[in-house]
Amino acid sequence: MQQLNEHDTGFWATDSASSNASLTLLHIYDQSTAPSGRVRFKDILAHIESRLDRLPRFRQKLLQVPLDLDFPYWVDDQKFSLDYHVRHIALPQPGDLRQFCIQASRLHARALDLGRPLWELYVIEGLDCFL
Repeated sequence: MQQLNEHDTGFWATDSASSNASLTLLHIYDQSTAPSGRVRFKDILAHIESRLDRLPRFRQKLLQVPLDLDFPYWVDDQKFSLDYHVRHIALPQPGDLRQFCIQASRLHARALDLGRPLWELYVIEGLDCFL
């Protein structure tokens, strides 16, 4: 078990329903450049799962101290489910950049579940244009 430091606890404490303190990263990939010309979702899941042992924090959640008398601790999530953290969705047709941005803003606006490891990854298919 490792305790959160003061700096990280400050970020964690400022997250609320009205003020999202999480970060969102967007990566747009042209799957036609993949060696096989296509990337399948199950291959993405397998790739992530094969590397989770390198980042134990991705399988840990925060445990609050009763009455908030001290900073929270990182503990292993005994109910960790990769299927919860990696999700597969698609844009409605025609899948333009505007629809992608709307979907991305909706995902970012959602609060993370503090009872689970603090990360989510979305594979969004159907973007029909590249920048």
